[in-house]
Amino acid sequence: MTNKERIVELLNNYISENKALKEEYKDLEIKISLFNEVLTYLDMSYTNMKEHSLNIDILLNSIYNNNDYSNLFYKYLNQMLNNDVDDMKSFITKLNLEYKTDLERFKTLDKQIRNNRNRVSSAYRVTLAIKNDTPILESKYDIINVKKIIGYYETKGIIETKEDLLLCNEIEYYNRNLKSTNATEEQNTNDLYNELPNILNGGFEELDTVEIRRSRKETLDKKVAEIKSYIIYEDDVANSLDSYKRFITEDNEFRYVVNEVLKSFIYDMLEYYEIVNDLETYINKPLRKEAITAYYKLLNKYIDIRKYYEEISKLELTEEDITEETLSVKERQLVFTHPTTNPTKSRLIQDMKNVPNEYYDTVLDLLNRFTMGKVVSKEFKSLSNNKKASGYTELRYDQVRIVTKHIKDNIYDIVGVFVKKSDNDMQQYKTMFNRLITDIDTKELEQKELELSKLTMIELENLVKERARKSSR
Repeated sequence: MTNKERIVELLNNYISENKALKEEYKDLEIKISLFNEVLTYLDMSYTNMKEHSLNIDILLNSIYNNNDYSNLFYKYLNQMLNNDVDDMKSFITKLNLEYKTDLERFKTLDKQIRNNRNRVSSAYRVTLAIKNDTPILESKYDIINVKKIIGYYETKGIIETKEDLLLCNEIEYYNRNLKSTNATEEQNTNDLYNELPNILNGGFEELDTVEIRRSRKETLDKKVAEIKSYIIYEDDVANSLDSYKRFITEDNEFRYVVNEVLKSFIYDMLEYYEIVNDLETYINKPLRKEAITAYYKLLNKYIDIRKYYEEISKLELTEEDITEETLSVKERQLVFTHPTTNPTKSRLIQDMKNVPNEYYDTVLDLLNRFTMGKVVSKEFKSLSNNKKASGYTELRYDQVRIVTKHIKDNIYDIVGVFVKKSDNDMQQYKTMFNRLITDIDTKELEQKELELSKLTMIELENLVKERARKSSR
């Protein structure tokens, strides 16, 4: 491996490490938010903890992704009945310590990511320059920043002091060694340069949010990285992505992976756009040409992957009558889909923010009559003709649409609600089908979700009353 190849390898490692820091930062941001909520309930008042025990249980499970802490919580809660509060105090102290540890790590990451920003940009630019034998921008402190990155790996023990000196020497004399070969290179790239901002100024369309279980995120993100690393070299994108369907059988999980690959291409294109749009790059025609070429290579691949994603996400939806057997059920139980980042809050309550006040009563009335088996056939329809809608149904009255899914026995998941508008109906349904269906695979999970459902219905009733008061003023 030559010195230049070794430098590129180290810079790519540095870019990857920074991406990993950003992922950890996002995960900690969610975890800290959950900690803040659960610690507000744990105020050492037995009555308060008992009242909010379900929320505490769910929050602890979301923070630690297991039942260990929630089991301890219930154990110590029962001890408090006998005025034995020592274990609960120790438990809360432990949670506070873990929260503070995560908060400190979060602050450290925030500082580290901000401090790394210029070095990461330099790593991208220098990697591109070395790969294409074009000069490194001296006015951007790229040479200084790369020397610091090399020194960072020497400090970590990844490279020896001797290699550090050799690599820094390679960078120091890199531009001087290129002068003889690039001094006469004058290729006009104005047309491409003007075309590039026009494309980006139009804006990338916003990508979907496809929800998956947190326990599956690490595994699926590894698949994203794996696909990203080789698909740039593949001619047949559809065939390459199809080969992964054997390993990712869940429809939502597969769409999540393809969607994340798309996002990664957008991030890379934006990096190259920043390079091309830089004044120094504008003057440096060879580097500008190579950056534009790299950008268009990514853009063409992005278009191919986007086309594939649209095909696997295509929604052809019709509403059909429910069978008499399903319609005649006298009593139904509800659970509510909730975001993974806030497991005590339902999607339906969040959706109500976008529902006009005049439909609030309709939403509550439909759900109440649905649980009592009093909806009629025109108000309860099956959504069909597409595998993504398999098992989904909807409650409907006037313009209101409540998307539901039968999970087991007489239990239905309330996925969300929206008001029908002809110009965005299909996107509304796509958003609903991208949501994570409530997990009630165990009796314990089922019981928790059913209890949480009662709280959600109370919250909805209060919301309807509140909006009704505001509307009457």
